[in-house]
Amino acid sequence: MSREPFTVEELKAILAVANTDWKAMTLLGAYAGMRLRDATSLTWRNVDLEQKTITYLPLKKARLPNASKVRVPIHPDLLDALLHLPVDGRSPDAPIFPGLKDLPSSGKTGLSGRFLAILERAKIDTMPIRRPGSRKFQAKTFHSLRHTFVSLMANSGVTQELRKELAGHSSDVHRTYTDRKS
Repeated sequence: MSREPFTVEELKAILAVANTDWKAMTLLGAYAGMRLRDATSLTWRNVDLEQKTITYLPLKKARLPNASKVRVPIHPDLLDALLHLPVDGRSPDAPIFPGLKDLPSSGKTGLSGRFLAILERAKIDTMPIRRPGSRKFQAKTFHSLRHTFVSLMANSGVTQELRKELAGHSSDVHRTYTDRKS
């Protein structure tokens, strides 16, 4: 069982039903390869609108001794979404998503559950699998946007080395993220 990337059509369907925050969140996953909690933890300090880059330390690696920040270019659609977010003051330490940053990651009312509700409104099959004795596995979740990110880069001819760097992978796991059909 593995996550499946979203197709371009599915991505459009998600963006059509998502509110302003979730449009930007979705594009951070699809065009910056960000994990859910990394996206909600962003502050305006992480975003350089002049250089059109986002620089952040993935939370998954923050405690590792040689952890390094990831710097990704901002896709034009993501830039537009970021510019449409309401900004309460211009403090660099202000969260980009103040209404989402303190929500739990899991549960129906948490971030994952809210994203699954968006997928339902967009009429996207999450490809659920229920195995006896374990919880339901969804092949399409927010994390699938990271697979979409890597697949879009592979389909555009981006080298494996650059895909690995932009996705913040320290191993060759990005190869399992690639789907040349997306």
